[in-house]
Amino acid sequence: MVKRFFESQNKPACLHEKKFCPFRDEQQATTVIDGYRLPGIIDTHFHGAFGWDFVFGNPAKLDEMMNKVAAGGITGLFPTLITCSEEQRLQALADIARLHKTRKALPIIHGIYLEGPFLAPSKRGSHPEDCLLKPSIALLEKWQKAADGLIKIITVAPELPGAMEFITMATSMGITVSLGHSAADWQTTEKAISCGARHVTHLFNAMPAIHHREAGMLSSILTRQNLNVELIGDCEHVAPEIISMIYRLYDNRRLLLVSDSVAPSGLPDGEYNFYNNNLTSRNCRCCLPGGSLFGGCTLLADCLKRLQKETSLSRAVLEDSVWQTPCNALKIPLPDTEVFFDTRMNWLASRFEQTWYHGESTDNA
Repeated sequence: MVKRFFESQNKPACLHEKKFCPFRDEQQATTVIDGYRLPGIIDTHFHGAFGWDFVFGNPAKLDEMMNKVAAGGITGLFPTLITCSEEQRLQALADIARLHKTRKALPIIHGIYLEGPFLAPSKRGSHPEDCLLKPSIALLEKWQKAADGLIKIITVAPELPGAMEFITMATSMGITVSLGHSAADWQTTEKAISCGARHVTHLFNAMPAIHHREAGMLSSILTRQNLNVELIGDCEHVAPEIISMIYRLYDNRRLLLVSDSVAPSGLPDGEYNFYNNNLTSRNCRCCLPGGSLFGGCTLLADCLKRLQKETSLSRAVLEDSVWQTPCNALKIPLPDTEVFFDTRMNWLASRFEQTWYHGESTDNA
């Protein structure tokens, strides 16, 4: 991992006189290359990394974390807030909005993702139960004001009281409603989709598995091709064989690879205390004391590296799932970015418009 982070107006020397092949080019095996080039990597479900989290707030700390994330090859993200107290949420939203106004460097903040608090208690996962709430448009409007209009996605369990009305109204506000952290049955899921829900929060995780005599949320989602579906790409939350299966079953243009990265991501393996929990980070897994997974522990560029090795997915499909599909799904104009890696997918440099970001001071100009 790059320890220092530099900006310049000149192309860094580490890229000079080297051949970088488009990541999606499947013919590169016959050519000697020095690395890969992607148009960008956008992580639409990202909580934190390197010992910090967006829910902790503090613009200076967030800015420091963002520099380290940029040096992991990420060019854009959606700060994602776990369920927390109202006071903490309002402060975090205000701090992210402030950072969005003042920070000019990569990664680009494309919007805020509220993963909670409108979740089913039985499928809350790592979200604290005492902070869960019933869907409320009044609360969403209050939060959107604190966020200066940046809230773009919100997860809702459709079986909660008032969820259908909430989905309809949130959609009319221009906010993408995502289904997840839910034990909803088929009929409830279908009704939520008819009310405007168009996104799915980390498919398979925090929802019941398919049962052949009990049609549920997962069954409903897999019969459709009109939803934008997240898959955590670390090969820990979802087995690589299942990820490959979903890409065979579902419209690839609707599948988004995400990291679900949390504070221990990017730190050495060890024991940590974050989110009022004792967490163990080891071998790309972040776990509670009982062994349950607590968010992701792998940055999205490293997820791509692992998916290349452990799935049958083409590089073109992988690239689309972290670039074109997020832009299409969440109506992001294609940013003027590039990101460069060596052949082992170690980050070398990124470009945003006229500014270069790199890991060592290599320019002589």
